[in-house]
Amino acid sequence: MNNIKSLETVLSELSDEKKKRIESVANIQAIADELQFLVQQEVARKGRECTFDDYTMLRIRQVAEWIHKGQQRSLVLYGPYGVGKTIMLYALERYFCRHYADWRDDTREHFTASVTADNLCLLSTDPNNVDKIYCYKNCDILFIDDAGAEKEKYLCYGNLITPVADIIDHRYIRRKKTIFTTNLVPAELCSRYGERIADRMNEDYAFIMYSNHPSYR
Repeated sequence: MNNIKSLETVLSELSDEKKKRIESVANIQAIADELQFLVQQEVARKGRECTFDDYTMLRIRQVAEWIHKGQQRSLVLYGPYGVGKTIMLYALERYFCRHYADWRDDTREHFTASVTADNLCLLSTDPNNVDKIYCYKNCDILFIDDAGAEKEKYLCYGNLITPVADIIDHRYIRRKKTIFTTNLVPAELCSRYGERIADRMNEDYAFIMYSNHPSYR
């Protein structure tokens, strides 16, 4: 007599808690697989071949877990230059557009926006860019690359402004998702943007570290 149970039988005998765990792992893996595909496409756009070692796959897995668990609304990818933070940022933008944007909606262009921290600051000094700044402040998901590389303060009609800190604060208050990359570690972010912004980040952001490791090459 064959005593080997079918997969359906095994699953039916599992507790609800174990079933949820299995489903959770499967969902995280599905997200990770899609992120890996999107990362590969972003690397190919740069004319490079893409390789995935254990270190790279761990970073992808961590980002997938952040998406799946949803415990923190926003995300910081931090680490030195050339380790894959910006590639992941672009991959995440495509991921969220594929899954959450309503492409039938005429306002879909305001679902996501992406900008470098330096360009955000430069645009903020010119009142003619008010529409762009409004979009960055109020889009559903904002992607900022290279936060901390911008100058600490900018002048707008003689007034000192801090555009990156201001937009982080604005989006926190309005419960908007923000994802950014930076070369600064969390303690340096506190020093750069102040304790108020650091408190916002500690409450609302997940932090994923990219160490000094060649990425996707």
